[in-house]
Amino acid sequence: MALEYGPELILVAAGFDATRGDKMGIMRVSTAGYGYFTQLLKLINKRIVMSLEGGYNAKLTAMCVEKCVSVLLGQQPAATTPWIPSPQCLETIK
Repeated sequence: MALEYGPELILVAAGFDATRGDKMGIMRVSTAGYGYFTQLLKLINKRIVMSLEGGYNAKLTAMCVEKCVSVLLGQQPAATTPWIPSPQCLETIK
């Protein structure tokens, strides 16, 4: 849908509290996953503005920011492990 829409600019409120290990978000996104997400956004449009929104573990937030910035600067994202959705996730999608 995003490719069809063709945005001229992508604005991201980058909240890193979904990082594995951040006790506030209680999610399991790897730091490498954020680099991968950033690479996906670049496929839509390379004009991206990211604003830091959250993340409650300073070390993990710094690692996530580093992954995103490195991809914005042209590096390839690190390999990520396959994602296996939980049963609750599959039920929500249904």
